[in-house]
Amino acid sequence: MTALTGTSTMPTRRCHLQIPSELGFEKVAREMAWTVAQGIGLSAGKCEDFRTAVCEATLNAIEHGNQLNPDTPVDLTFEVAAGRVEVVIRDRGDASWQAASCPTIVDKVEGKARCRQMGLLLMQALVDEFKLEKPRADLGTRVHLVMYV
Repeated sequence: MTALTGTSTMPTRRCHLQIPSELGFEKVAREMAWTVAQGIGLSAGKCEDFRTAVCEATLNAIEHGNQLNPDTPVDLTFEVAAGRVEVVIRDRGDASWQAASCPTIVDKVEGKARCRQMGLLLMQALVDEFKLEKPRADLGTRVHLVMYV
């Protein structure tokens, strides 16, 4: 395996990971995120932030999107290019879990939002770019997370 670098001449590389919707497999996604982020030269702090955001998104896909059905996979696609890493985490659910919009920290502090649902807020805070793509028919929800060197 060749080392990933953050040079401007680096071609885009993709890596796909598919895991069952079973608690514990989010750890596989978390460690892959760390390895990829470290490989492009992100600082230790940014690697940790990226790893945490990927773990949160994967847990949402497992628990809420795919309803803990181990036969329904979660797909993660990592894309590495010059100075950036992006991961798209996709479940196969109907997105009813995200019917409410992502709460703000003010809503949480003021008690206007449930104690749960911190994952989306956390993801937004930890990465350089965050996008929640609502599903079409049977395509499931897609979460895009991007970090820059």
